Amino acid sequence: MAKTKEPYSKKKTYLGRHCWLRDHNHWETAEVFVFLCRAPLTFGHSQLVVDVKPKLSDDEMFEKAVPYISAAIKTFESQFEKSRAQDVPTHENAIWADLARWTETSGKYLKTLILRSSADEQHKCPDTHSLLKVHLVPYFQSHEVECHKRFQDRHCTLPSQKGGLLGWLGEREDEVDRLEVDFPSKEALNKCAAEYFLLPKLANELHEGAAKELKESAGKRDGNREAPNPKAMKQTTGKKTKRRK
Repeated sequence: MAKTKEPYSKKKTYLGRHCWLRDHNHWETAEVFVFLCRAPLTFGHSQLVVDVKPKLSDDEMFEKAVPYISAAIKTFESQFEKSRAQDVPTHENAIWADLARWTETSGKYLKTLILRSSADEQHKCPDTHSLLKVHLVPYFQSHEVECHKRFQDRHCTLPSQKGGLLGWLGEREDEVDRLEVDFPSKEALNKCAAEYFLLPKLANELHEGAAKELKESAGKRDGNREAPNPKAMKQTTGKKTKRRK
């Protein structure tokens, strides 16, 4: 795989090293970013965060989030499907073999699970701001097989019977919690994510795809709806944008 610049790798914070989509186009009223979870359910598991001022209703928050969810899913499709220009999909690249093994990821990319399942969605300024957190979980053929097998084994059903997606997710969540809770320290877990899972490198790979998707969606979207601006995506290698007063 050709070497590419890593726009977030020089930023030492966890979010900075794992963020792959960030839009500051509307920074006066909203901040939006997507980052790779350091303890992932599946390969590419990410979280979308939408921080908005003034306070909005749930349906308005989701409307804000839709363009970014769409761009993220299109990025996953371009990275994980067999039709991509590179020799193999990203999740089959030997560079991320350890991440694929730990997340039990293999086979065809099927879909992305969209989950509003964060246990902490309280904004530090709840009277004036709204906060939305959405998990974006790529779902692959290996996960579907395990999901159905678990369901059939637990309920003694025929091999043709399908189900058990939420139960399978619960088991994966147990594995994630073991990493987050049982690891010696957050610093050690961050080091594992960077050196074992190679998440900063994966974030860079996804970032390049997301920038392309945002550019295309910005050109197609109705002018009455706010669209993501790829030029406003934060690059840590560039100068910081000064806020207007």
